[in-house]
Amino acid sequence: MKLKLQSKKDFVNDVLNPISNLNDKTVLKIEKDKITSLTASTDATLVLYSETKTQAESDKLVNVPDIKKLIRVIDCVETEDISLEINSNNINTMVITLSSLTIY
Repeated sequence: MKLKLQSKKDFVNDVLNPISNLNDKTVLKIEKDKITSLTASTDATLVLYSETKTQAESDKLVNVPDIKKLIRVIDCVETEDISLEINSNNINTMVITLSSLTIY
């Protein structure tokens, strides 16, 4: 399943960072036009609902065991709009950057 994020910065700042402040893991519910998450703090005293618009091929639940690691990986992508391929046990992205390539 392919997932298109128009703004990597908005996705990280508005969705993933608030979740990571509350808990290290979550389940993202990916629908064709949005991503939602309902996350509880580790002591279950606070619950956070987050939602953002996106484009996906189909609906899927994605278990994210380490939000901070996902944030670091997404931050490594240099482009602002990214496309993620969500498989049964991993998330892939294909980015080729030639700006730092020097050929002699």
